[in-house]
Amino acid sequence: MAVVAEGKRGRLLVLRPNTTHKRGAVDSAALSASADLLENRGTAPRQHRNTLVFLAADDEAMDGLSHEVRRFLAWQSVDRDKDALNLDANQRKEASEGRGTSDRNVGVRFAEAWRWLLVPTQPVRDGNVGELEWEAIQAEGDDTSIIARAARRLCANDTMIPKWSPALLKMELDRWFWNDRDRASVKTVWDALTAYCYLPRLLDEAVFVEAVRAGVASGDYIGFATSVSDDGRYEGLVIGEVATVHLDAASVLVKPDVARKQLAAEVPEPDSPPGVEDERGRYDAGKRKETQPPVSPKLPRRFFGTIAVNPDRPGRDMGDVAEEVLQNLTTLPGAKVRVTVEIEAEFPEGAPADTQRVVDENCRTLGFETHGFEES
Repeated sequence: MAVVAEGKRGRLLVLRPNTTHKRGAVDSAALSASADLLENRGTAPRQHRNTLVFLAADDEAMDGLSHEVRRFLAWQSVDRDKDALNLDANQRKEASEGRGTSDRNVGVRFAEAWRWLLVPTQPVRDGNVGELEWEAIQAEGDDTSIIARAARRLCANDTMIPKWSPALLKMELDRWFWNDRDRASVKTVWDALTAYCYLPRLLDEAVFVEAVRAGVASGDYIGFATSVSDDGRYEGLVIGEVATVHLDAASVLVKPDVARKQLAAEVPEPDSPPGVEDERGRYDAGKRKETQPPVSPKLPRRFFGTIAVNPDRPGRDMGDVAEEVLQNLTTLPGAKVRVTVEIEAEFPEGAPADTQRVVDENCRTLGFETHGFEES
């Protein structure tokens, strides 16, 4: 088996044709090869495991591809040896057309065959990290390029993240890095993101740096400091403005309330207002006005919303909902967010039996609470 070098950038590894996967399989050749590549870098253990996803061919589709390749080679041989075979004009035309048709069919079969994305994950339940699991995702579509189709599917369901929200970054910091301290090393966080499969899988370092930069500039999510002094003071501390983010061991990500507290303490106090001195001491010359403490408005405690998504691009629309709405709700203290997906479809000519069978099987696999076909 080939040795895949270490790296901190997300990568899609296309497995060999004889390393196939089958729907529902838990011990396919593709899963075995993927597990070995994930765990090992040659004879050494792999460090940055959360950068790899795998693309494997379907077992049955590979049979069809192999058959079509043999057909193409046969037509190619006949077309190449047409003179030696003493073919007439009609036979030569048939051989040429057969070769061209089979060549196109090979391309179609090839694109259909490499359809399984094998994604390593570690579920987290009640704060506990589970064992490594494999998620098999079908990467289907109209693209003739298996890489373009796989990349689109990976990004659509956040299996590989090309742009990360600072709110989601803060969620991970709160959960894994800030739970018992006020800061975390920038390098430590990035190294963990590339190593552990229970954390989000980012496309590359630039995605992480941009999320940090946006979170610092917003003033709501993260403070950034270039180093920490011996007395615990954050040097070069920034929050609420654009920062130059350094991905090194000295730089740290600081809890926003801690960052604001230090910056507030460093602001010089304004000069004392003018006053008058008499035998009782100094008192303010201006008339004092008693002020009432502001009354906090009553905050809403529930949110609800519905939206129609484009059935041709559901991944894109649901991604927008997750980034623009859900991430703002899930970051609120104690928030309990529940999301359900409801699908309604009508077919003027009815749903064929094979479509019903495939949809029912996929719904059961995905864990639908209810599903079914019915007459209108």
